[in-house]
Amino acid sequence: MTLKELNFFYKLSENPQVTQVANELNISQSAISLAIKSLENSLNEQLFDRIGKKLILNEKGKYFKEKTFPHYLKLIDTQNIFLENRLVGNIKVASSKTISNYIMPNIYFDFLTKYKDVKLDILTINSSKILDLILKSKLDIGLIEVNFENSNIIKEKLSHF
Repeated sequence: MTLKELNFFYKLSENPQVTQVANELNISQSAISLAIKSLENSLNEQLFDRIGKKLILNEKGKYFKEKTFPHYLKLIDTQNIFLENRLVGNIKVASSKTISNYIMPNIYFDFLTKYKDVKLDILTINSSKILDLILKSKLDIGLIEVNFENSNIIKEKLSHF
């Protein structure tokens, strides 16, 4: 079962004219028919009654639509979030006390304003603890004021001060 098959299913559940749906989606009638057949095969159920060139939603199809449509909308919404904005989820950030107090507040504010689907877990801890947490994969980003050498950590110098 694919999102494309489900999209065709929901379109046809509202408009039984395969030709009209195909024109609306700018695809061939046979592509829609194959997708619906594939969906029905994956469910081992017929969801439409075929009457001429029309596909009329049957009782199994109505039940399937009722149970799946809210989830489909959530999947499409999530897909759109990823297409529009690749940055989502939780990011664990730690910085040393000086950086936390004087540099990061405006950066955090600007970042969270721009990336509304991101939650920042912010810590203020010493540099050695930051390096330790990064090595243990318990921290995504660490901002420190000391120089260090460790081939297991990717580092980027942000300032020459």
